[in-house]
Amino acid sequence: ANGLTVYDDDGVLFHERLLETDVLDACAAFAEAHGLDLVAYHRDDLTTPRVTPRTDELADRYAEPRPAEGLGSRANKLLLLADPEILRERRPALDALLGATARTTVALPNMLEVLPPGASKREGVRAYLDRYDIDEATELLAVGDGENDAEMLRAAAV
Repeated sequence: ANGLTVYDDDGVLFHERLLETDVLDACAAFAEAHGLDLVAYHRDDLTTPRVTPRTDELADRYAEPRPAEGLGSRANKLLLLADPEILRERRPALDALLGATARTTVALPNMLEVLPPGASKREGVRAYLDRYDIDEATELLAVGDGENDAEMLRAAAV
């Protein structure tokens, strides 16, 4: 779960965050210019400008849906894929390009995530907790292991 789409117990979507179209365009151009693979997530669908071994690895190694070729026009988040050292080098330039229109975070060293501003796992968890009247500070147990989990972990009771 990434906090960008949250469904109720009946499977009905009640919380969703989307990236602006200009962010998708800017990231696609950035990825192309810097030789990075790009995958867009929109709900349960993944799309990519071009299928590569690295984009296929999302399905083969991480049990994600296999990305379809052709970048969609809507995305909850983007993943830029490359060797960790390349992503570390390119991240400051991408952050400068995006400014306040989006933010970046790291889930795994070879994946740089681009998220809507203010979006986080904690935001999605909080939407679910609010819907079901669960107190984050006293009733939430959270587990995580990445930069993208930090805010949620700090807020949880355990």
